[in-house]
Amino acid sequence: MAPISRRGAALALVSTTALLLPQHAVAAPLLPPAPEVSSSTSGWPDLPEDIAPPFVPEPLREAGLTGLRLTAPYNEAPGAIRSTFGQRGPHEVAATTVARQCTDAFYVFYNSILRYQNGANSEAPCYGTWPSGPESPIGSQLVYPADIAESDPAPLIVLSPGIGAEPGMVSRQAELYASHGYVVAIGYTWINWFGYQVELAATAAIDATTSPGPLQGKIDTSRTVLVGHSAGGGAVMRVAESLGPAMHAVGDENFAVRGVTAVNPGPADFGLASEPTTKPALVLFAEHETLVAHPISELLYTNARGPKWRATVNNAFHGTFVDAPEHNVYGGLVLSFSEYVLSNSERTQAIYTGEGLASDSELHDVQRENIG
Repeated sequence: MAPISRRGAALALVSTTALLLPQHAVAAPLLPPAPEVSSSTSGWPDLPEDIAPPFVPEPLREAGLTGLRLTAPYNEAPGAIRSTFGQRGPHEVAATTVARQCTDAFYVFYNSILRYQNGANSEAPCYGTWPSGPESPIGSQLVYPADIAESDPAPLIVLSPGIGAEPGMVSRQAELYASHGYVVAIGYTWINWFGYQVELAATAAIDATTSPGPLQGKIDTSRTVLVGHSAGGGAVMRVAESLGPAMHAVGDENFAVRGVTAVNPGPADFGLASEPTTKPALVLFAEHETLVAHPISELLYTNARGPKWRATVNNAFHGTFVDAPEHNVYGGLVLSFSEYVLSNSERTQAIYTGEGLASDSELHDVQRENIG
């Protein structure tokens, strides 16, 4: 786990979302790790088809809540966005920590829920943070192109997992982005609700690019994109306006958020204590939602004041984002939207100002507003 620097400690003094104890007080796990188990879910049988509840009340269905299902592996045919953007990129990937198989009882059980109620095709890995292991549940990791020393400074993606998710569970998304030339900073606090984890990740990236090491001078924080899932999705929407000024206050005057992608976002503070974002925002919904009712995510989309897009992923579940990226469109959406807000490339204009998003075979209920 990346150490917490003096810059990170200073951030707690200027951040409006530092709701936790001072960082030195949480350097070690507060509780012992969950016990290890002798097996994972890898040998468990798959279901041949989804088993849906026979009846879900109309008010729940209107809210996007389709009931607890027993699911077969998610198997949507790739659409144009996944086919173009969702494949592994040309760069080999390096990281501050290599994710490993989750062997503790808590996250083996978590993976079983992802598999049988969220259609996951493979187990999500762990970094060994509490309760998966002895590492602190508050910190950050960096994932980046292994050949970054030979390239120009890379844009930054700040990535947040959801509430209770082991941060290693989003490492495969991070590796996909890094393989396309991004530096990815994953921040986490186990709660991952209000945005402190996003600030931890951003300061870790600033420290890495200003300190001796493989990333020194190699992160262009003026081209930063925020990405979050579940509670992390609500968090990145919450801090999209405040993160830049917070990073300026700790010494990076060039830091700038250029766009936000929120996947099945939770409510954060329901917009009561944060400024609605003016950044370009992509808000994504799962068709078969069990945790975050669509109206809650819709609130974040409705409140956003800048260019904004929303789409529902066909037959997806709340946890589909943490499956291996090649099995769903989420990674391709993050990469295509990041390319659009950073470079406005012709191929991404076709998606976000043209009809590519609305016509993609993996999406429905696509909307956009405030597009120039």
